[in-house]
Amino acid sequence: HFNKIFFNQNFTSSFEPGFEGGLFLRFGKKWYLQPELLYSFRQTNFEVLLDEVNTNIAAQNHYVILPVIIGCKILNGESSNIRLLFGPKFAYRLATNKPEFNDILKPFEYGCEAGVGLDVSVVTLDISYNFYFSQSNTDALEQNILHQSMFNASLGIKF
Repeated sequence: HFNKIFFNQNFTSSFEPGFEGGLFLRFGKKWYLQPELLYSFRQTNFEVLLDEVNTNIAAQNHYVILPVIIGCKILNGESSNIRLLFGPKFAYRLATNKPEFNDILKPFEYGCEAGVGLDVSVVTLDISYNFYFSQSNTDALEQNILHQSMFNASLGIKF
């Protein structure tokens, strides 16, 4: 995946690569519910004013993520299908290599995922856009909410 943090035009990061892996269960036929449990590695690189000092933060963060996806198979063949997917995501930052990152953002994030998926036999491919909201720990960020965008491409095997 590629991850980007945005607060305002003076506080934004570039899209940085990352990784997610985990497990999912899928319940239902045409309409389905798909809870997941994921580990996520995200990189961020941005500058922020902390204690009146311009600080560059290049952080590597580790998260556990719980998405709850609702989907609909829009084209359903014998051994393949195309799906639309949408649902909330909840994330908790387990660790970071930069203590300053904890000074800026609280560890809990919430957001949403929307995308399309393709299943061929036991192989599943999803392309999605995710956005998260994070609460700030600092008064330097007036609105106290940061937006995080993420583009995901995931490949999986169904058992």
